[in-house]
Amino acid sequence: MQVWLFVQELMARNGWSANRACLSCDLTWIVGGRGGSKLDYKIRGQTLRSLYQRANRVLKIEREGQEEFLRALQRVGGTSLRAADPLPIAAAWNAELQRRLALDS
Repeated sequence: MQVWLFVQELMARNGWSANRACLSCDLTWIVGGRGGSKLDYKIRGQTLRSLYQRANRVLKIEREGQEEFLRALQRVGGTSLRAADPLPIAAAWNAELQRRLALDS
């Protein structure tokens, strides 16, 4: 999620493509505990792009799963009142992206 948000935010703020965002900026995070050593991790370029594509696949799998479920319902003559509901993962990620973009507004 964080990789997807990072790249999407760069794209929205700068008008960049995903490739340019992945090549131009480092995503940095810190891992460590209280009192212990902390490690800074940085990724960019192909590694960042690969993780961004993986995040997009998560969203695609969610969407395809929903579409297949609705097609299966149609085949047996059923419907779902929740067919128009937003997909949970995509909705959460997009809500967080909108919150981040609104911080500077």
